[in-house]
Amino acid sequence: MDRLKTAILDGTILPGEALNDQDMQEWLQVSRTPIREALNDLSRSGLVEMAAQRYTRVVCADPRRHPATMQALGATLLAVASVSVPELTAPHRDKLVTLAADVAEATTGVEASATTSARARFSAALLESCPNAELVTAFAEALDGLNYRVHIARVADPSAPVEDAEAFYDFSRALLKLDDPAALMSLARAYNLRTSLSA
Repeated sequence: MDRLKTAILDGTILPGEALNDQDMQEWLQVSRTPIREALNDLSRSGLVEMAAQRYTRVVCADPRRHPATMQALGATLLAVASVSVPELTAPHRDKLVTLAADVAEATTGVEASATTSARARFSAALLESCPNAELVTAFAEALDGLNYRVHIARVADPSAPVEDAEAFYDFSRALLKLDDPAALMSLARAYNLRTSLSA
């Protein structure tokens, strides 16, 4: 069922598009049971909205929820980073330095897909470097849904807030200096999170 998830993430299936069981069965050449299981999984990860007897569709952009979505994305990344950053190997640290700079650069542009792609690569690398398998399992799908909802909000409204580019540059510089507390404070600042780290 990765094909369905990929089709949502790459824009083949658009935000708000109805996901009809019969159409999905024909397209994916599988029975209804795996389709329903996949849709339930995608609903849990925040990519699909379901209302019994009414609709099943790809999640739509909701400008009213965007600030909360950004905060949830930041809090999720910060939770993973707080465990990952102190344990980073040199190759993982170097990779995150580069990817954080990519996010910072992408957020200064107007191309929403560039920001989404950079953020997804950064999120994946952060999860890859996390030594806590339970945390990775808990947050992997959530990050897909949060990244996607931030993306579609930005596509719908290019003026929608994005990450603070300078804070991502600071994150990158702090990682280079092996200053893990400063890196975590910068990541919190990138998403305008008030934490005991940034007090």
